[in-house]
Amino acid sequence: MSFVIFEDSAHRGFAPLVDFRPLWRLKLGYGELADRLAAAFGDALWWPREDLRSQVTDSLYTPGATDGETVFVNAALRNPAEVAGRIGSERDAAGEFVEGPHGSRLVWFRPPAGLDMTEFELTCDGYTEKLAPELPALGRSPRSDVLLNHPWELVSANAEVLRAEYADYTAGRRRNAPPATVLGDPGLVFVEEGAVMEPGVILDAAEGPVVVAAGSRVKAPSRLEGPCFIGAKTILDAALIRPGTSVGRDCRLAGEIEESLLSDHVNKHHYGFLGHAYLGEWVNLGAGTTNSDLKNNYGAVRVHTPIGRVDSGSLKVGCFIGDHTKTGIGTLIGTGACLGAFCNVFDQPVLSGWLPPFSWSSREGVAVHRLDKALETARRAMARRGVELDDALATLITELFHRHATSR
Repeated sequence: MSFVIFEDSAHRGFAPLVDFRPLWRLKLGYGELADRLAAAFGDALWWPREDLRSQVTDSLYTPGATDGETVFVNAALRNPAEVAGRIGSERDAAGEFVEGPHGSRLVWFRPPAGLDMTEFELTCDGYTEKLAPELPALGRSPRSDVLLNHPWELVSANAEVLRAEYADYTAGRRRNAPPATVLGDPGLVFVEEGAVMEPGVILDAAEGPVVVAAGSRVKAPSRLEGPCFIGAKTILDAALIRPGTSVGRDCRLAGEIEESLLSDHVNKHHYGFLGHAYLGEWVNLGAGTTNSDLKNNYGAVRVHTPIGRVDSGSLKVGCFIGDHTKTGIGTLIGTGACLGAFCNVFDQPVLSGWLPPFSWSSREGVAVHRLDKALETARRAMARRGVELDDALATLITELFHRHATSR
């Protein structure tokens, strides 16, 4: 039995964080959704949206006739290991579907031999749903929440994933003995060999593990409260990291960060609060940028998304910011706000709602961030970290700009 990991049309619910990457490249715990999928399904092939194939370095699936032994698995699984076990124990089952906010969705599917999967190719608009007529022949999943639907679900799940997967992540890695003050269980503090930590740092494992990856540098008087994870080559400069936070590679961080997911190359190198948020790559938050993650009436937060407002059902939800978006000093971001990629926000009162990609937003209104200027800035920012903006990604950025031309 072999496996293919696919995206369905519900990837749209994760905008703007999936504009330049497949769903399985979203952050969770100590890495990405892809890490948990690979652990459950082994050497699987990956079937991204057609326009993202140039961005996928894993083994790609080429649609063709099926052999009857290949199982197609949704990338949005909350618990890949649990579903993998169910597939293995149900050798005669054809698959499962589930009903959710995005309608009927395939959880997994074992097509009969000879079915031509080229008809179900994923496009830039998403999964074509041509397999929908097959759903009545499949079993309904025993869990209604088996699939992820929105990015705030990743944020709320992160703390528990960090606790549950601590032993797996640290197995086989070498530990440092940092000159830090440790609170709670020392066995839940793992500063990897190669990380640098100044005296005066506090590592608080009272509520969960604290993990700092190799190559990172933590400056005093930073305080890290578990469960949290600091990715490789990241610098913390007088930062307060609250529980439930995972940080990607090569970030520059200061100020207070609570229960948030930060992608690679994020720059928040100044004071300000960030809570219950998910930031894409190359986001730069100016000094004093602060977001709200709780309504004044303590009601459930309705998140502003590209397709309208969505009731999160949660009291604590922050903001969601796409790649390469930047904020000026003192920017205030309202509860449940969503900022598209390549936005430039400055000199304005509280920013709320949905801000389309390539918006140039100030108190004077919203203009268009010119494509040529946006690409030029991206190249400069990436070059500062030794990363090149290649032609394939530049093409994706250009396509996103034109696709949202009527929404700005």
